[in-house]
Amino acid sequence: MPTLLQLAQSYTDPESHGYKLAWQKAYLDDLLGDKKLGELAFADQVQLAMLGDTIIVGGYLKTELIEAKSIHAEHLAAGAVTADKLAAGAVTADKLTVTDLSAITGHFSDLYAGDLDGAHMRFYESSNNPFIEMFDSAELRVKMEKDRISWYKGSATPKARMIVGESPEGGGNFLSLLSDVADGGVLMGAIRGSAKSYIWVAQSDQFVRMQVPGSMFTLAETDNKATWSGCWTQHWGDFHIDNNLIVSKNLTKASGSFLIDHPLDPDNKNLVHSFIEGPRYDLLYRGEATLRRGTVTIDIDVDSNMTTGTFDVLTQNARVVSLCNQTGYARLKPSAVENGMFTVTCEDPTSNDVFAWVVLAERADPYIYTDIYADKQGRLLTEHLKEVFTGDQAKNKNTTVTDELAGYKGHKIHQVAYDKKIEREREKEGERNGK
Repeated sequence: MPTLLQLAQSYTDPESHGYKLAWQKAYLDDLLGDKKLGELAFADQVQLAMLGDTIIVGGYLKTELIEAKSIHAEHLAAGAVTADKLAAGAVTADKLTVTDLSAITGHFSDLYAGDLDGAHMRFYESSNNPFIEMFDSAELRVKMEKDRISWYKGSATPKARMIVGESPEGGGNFLSLLSDVADGGVLMGAIRGSAKSYIWVAQSDQFVRMQVPGSMFTLAETDNKATWSGCWTQHWGDFHIDNNLIVSKNLTKASGSFLIDHPLDPDNKNLVHSFIEGPRYDLLYRGEATLRRGTVTIDIDVDSNMTTGTFDVLTQNARVVSLCNQTGYARLKPSAVENGMFTVTCEDPTSNDVFAWVVLAERADPYIYTDIYADKQGRLLTEHLKEVFTGDQAKNKNTTVTDELAGYKGHKIHQVAYDKKIEREREKEGERNGK
């Protein structure tokens, strides 16, 4: 028997609430038959309400219990609310239970869901901006704001953050992900702009951005260095580097040149010079010397500002290829280059003429013997059969379409150049036929 009814039966005064409650229970037990009132969760509340009073004064209603199929109110305050459907301007309750919850609409300051001592969520707003927080016990794990999601782990500062918003370039959106927020972190992002799109990665003062149309930008505030190691990059279009480029292994190109501001008109012109190419790993040394009584010995290391012995271990097959008398007409003859030195003798044993010299030598440093284009003696191999494309290359080089097969067997490296050549030949043929 419920404690409430036991208490009620202890009273003998017919006018007491306890006596009336006991009488009502006995009456309802007879109506319900085998269904005992103590087994019905709602019944005790009904009994207490029947013992109370109802007061109605104008728009004011005070009573113990209201049972209704539907209640519509601007504000509802209760310790607990149980309903199939609830419509109100405001609800204040310690517990809210709705059988079929399809939506909750309204102005809210704080709303919790779940076990407050365990996993739960908090919904609130501040300065007209909505927020959602997810907790593991008392520890905040995830926080969702207007334009970002933050992840937490053991501190009030987020460990990672994802932000979405309008592109600072205009005409598009951006997405960024920041890890280790408290320590500066690693920032990754993507922007879709009106004229260009790019992705970037930044850590501390180092920054890399890859952009479409084709450009890659790198920046390191501290040492101004950008490094690629152990990677393969395929790129179409111009590749601009606004700082030094250091390549630790082979650099292969179709042609080479320097491009600088023209010394005489730097604001309006550029100046281009081409590299000198050849079928050897040649090194060129040159200088100027003065004869003393028809002879002089030249130390290439000293003349080239190198440590003594450098030339000898760096080179092989060194030759003096030019001696040009600058002040006289007497002929000059060199000796062989040995230990980085050579002697020049003039046919006039009294000559004190000034002359210019040039020495060519081939590289013989340790790396040159490992170069992909060198033989076992460190000599340049000038001709190579093209590799047959098998499909395995695509895994490493992302080579999957015909245009990207340039250089493999059956495909020219510079197809466009050959197309231009055919055009020129046709133009020349047309000119000849026209004449």
